[in-house]
Amino acid sequence: MADRNMSGHCSTAKNCMVESTKESIKVNGMRILIFNWRDIKHTWAGGGELYVFEQASRWVKAGHEVHLFCGQDIDKQLPDFEVLRGIKVHRKGGRYSVYLWAMWYYFTHFRGKVDVVVDVENGIPFFTPLYCT
Repeated sequence: MADRNMSGHCSTAKNCMVESTKESIKVNGMRILIFNWRDIKHTWAGGGELYVFEQASRWVKAGHEVHLFCGQDIDKQLPDFEVLRGIKVHRKGGRYSVYLWAMWYYFTHFRGKVDVVVDVENGIPFFTPLYCT
Protein backbone atom coordinates (compact mmCIF):
# COMPACT_ATOMS: atom_id res chain seq x y z
CA MET A 1 0.00 0.00 0.00
CA ALA A 2 1.28 3.46 -0.86
CA ASP A 3 2.16 5.87 1.95
CA ARG A 4 -0.76 8.34 2.04
CA ASN A 5 -1.12 11.75 3.66
CA MET A 6 -4.21 13.02 5.51
CA SER A 7 -6.06 13.83 2.26
CA GLY A 8 -5.55 10.30 0.97
CA HIS A 9 -2.92 11.24 -1.61
CA CYS A 10 0.64 9.98 -1.84
CA SER A 11 2.95 11.86 0.48
CA THR A 12 5.98 11.56 -1.81
CA ALA A 13 6.54 10.54 -5.41
CA LYS A 14 8.78 7.72 -4.21
CA ASN A 15 5.96 6.22 -2.13
CA CYS A 16 3.37 6.27 -4.93
CA MET A 17 3.14 2.90 -6.58
CA VAL A 18 0.85 0.69 -8.59
CA GLU A 19 -1.17 -1.76 -6.56
CA SER A 20 -2.41 -4.84 -8.32
CA THR A 21 -5.53 -6.58 -7.23
CA LYS A 22 -7.26 -9.70 -8.44
CA GLU A 23 -9.78 -7.69 -10.47
CA SER A 24 -7.85 -4.67 -11.74
CA ILE A 25 -4.78 -2.49 -11.50
CA LYS A 26 -5.14 0.66 -9.40
CA VAL A 27 -2.79 3.58 -9.92
CA ASN A 28 -1.79 5.34 -6.70
CA GLY A 29 0.11 8.20 -8.30
CA MET A 30 -0.03 11.92 -7.86
CA ARG A 31 -2.24 14.24 -9.89
CA ILE A 32 0.10 16.74 -11.53
CA LEU A 33 -0.93 19.99 -13.26
CA ILE A 34 1.58 21.76 -15.49
CA PHE A 35 1.10 25.33 -16.70
CA ASN A 36 3.14 26.01 -19.86
CA TRP A 37 2.82 28.64 -22.57
CA ARG A 38 2.61 26.08 -25.41
CA ASP A 39 2.53 22.35 -26.10
CA ILE A 40 4.47 20.27 -28.64
CA LYS A 41 1.80 20.67 -31.36
CA HIS A 42 1.96 24.48 -31.27
CA THR A 43 3.49 26.21 -34.30
CA TRP A 44 6.07 27.94 -32.09
CA ALA A 45 6.93 24.89 -29.97
CA GLY A 46 10.60 24.52 -29.16
CA GLY A 47 12.99 22.85 -26.77
CA GLY A 48 11.11 23.90 -23.66
CA GLU A 49 7.93 22.21 -24.86
CA LEU A 50 9.84 19.06 -25.80
CA TYR A 51 11.45 18.97 -22.35
CA VAL A 52 8.09 19.43 -20.57
CA PHE A 53 6.47 16.67 -22.66
CA GLU A 54 9.36 14.28 -22.07
CA GLN A 55 9.21 14.84 -18.31
CA ALA A 56 5.40 14.60 -18.25
CA SER A 57 5.51 11.39 -20.32
CA ARG A 58 7.83 9.85 -17.74
CA TRP A 59 5.50 10.85 -14.93
CA VAL A 60 2.60 9.18 -16.78
CA LYS A 61 4.66 6.00 -17.23
CA ALA A 62 5.40 6.08 -13.50
CA GLY A 63 1.66 5.98 -12.79
CA HIS A 64 0.87 9.65 -12.25
CA GLU A 65 -2.04 11.54 -13.80
CA VAL A 66 -0.69 14.56 -15.70
CA HIS A 67 -2.61 17.57 -17.01
CA LEU A 68 -0.97 20.26 -19.14
CA PHE A 69 -2.67 23.64 -19.42
CA CYS A 70 -1.36 25.76 -22.29
CA GLY A 71 -2.36 28.32 -24.91
CA GLN A 72 -4.23 27.57 -28.09
CA ASP A 73 -2.44 27.77 -31.45
CA ILE A 74 -4.49 30.46 -33.21
CA ASP A 75 -3.30 29.36 -36.67
CA LYS A 76 -3.87 25.61 -36.25
CA GLN A 77 -7.00 25.75 -34.03
CA LEU A 78 -6.04 22.55 -32.22
CA PRO A 79 -8.62 20.73 -30.08
CA ASP A 80 -9.34 22.41 -26.73
CA PHE A 81 -8.76 19.04 -25.06
CA GLU A 82 -6.57 16.21 -26.25
CA VAL A 83 -4.61 13.31 -24.77
CA LEU A 84 -1.02 13.07 -26.04
CA ARG A 85 1.20 10.26 -24.75
CA GLY A 86 -1.12 9.89 -21.77
CA ILE A 87 -0.86 13.62 -20.95
CA LYS A 88 -4.22 15.42 -20.77
CA VAL A 89 -3.70 18.66 -22.71
CA HIS A 90 -6.05 21.60 -22.09
CA ARG A 91 -5.71 24.54 -24.51
CA LYS A 92 -7.24 27.97 -23.87
CA GLY A 93 -6.33 31.52 -24.77
CA GLY A 94 -3.78 33.09 -27.03
CA ARG A 95 -0.31 34.51 -26.57
CA TYR A 96 -1.21 36.71 -23.59
CA SER A 97 -4.75 35.72 -22.61
CA VAL A 98 -3.50 32.22 -21.70
CA TYR A 99 -2.42 33.65 -18.33
CA LEU A 100 -5.94 34.85 -17.46
CA TRP A 101 -7.45 31.60 -18.77
CA ALA A 102 -5.01 29.65 -16.58
CA MET A 103 -6.34 31.24 -13.40
CA TRP A 104 -9.98 30.77 -14.44
CA TYR A 105 -9.39 27.18 -15.54
CA TYR A 106 -7.62 26.35 -12.30
CA PHE A 107 -10.58 27.56 -10.21
CA THR A 108 -13.23 25.92 -12.40
CA HIS A 109 -11.51 22.61 -13.22
CA PHE A 110 -8.50 21.83 -11.01
CA ARG A 111 -8.83 23.44 -7.59
CA GLY A 112 -8.72 20.75 -4.94
CA LYS A 113 -8.21 18.05 -7.59
CA VAL A 114 -4.42 18.14 -8.06
CA ASP A 115 -1.53 17.30 -5.76
CA VAL A 116 1.26 19.21 -7.53
CA VAL A 117 1.29 22.36 -9.68
CA VAL A 118 4.24 23.06 -11.97
CA ASP A 119 4.54 26.64 -13.27
CA VAL A 120 6.86 26.58 -16.30
CA GLU A 121 8.26 30.05 -16.87
CA ASN A 122 9.18 31.00 -20.43
CA GLY A 123 9.50 34.73 -19.91
CA ILE A 124 6.23 35.40 -18.09
CA PRO A 125 5.25 33.16 -15.14
CA PHE A 126 1.65 32.08 -14.52
CA PHE A 127 1.94 33.42 -10.93
CA THR A 128 0.43 30.17 -9.62
CA PRO A 129 1.58 30.75 -5.99
CA LEU A 130 -0.95 33.61 -5.86
CA TYR A 131 -3.98 31.40 -6.56
CA CYS A 132 -3.04 27.71 -6.31
CA THR A 133 -3.41 26.14 -2.89
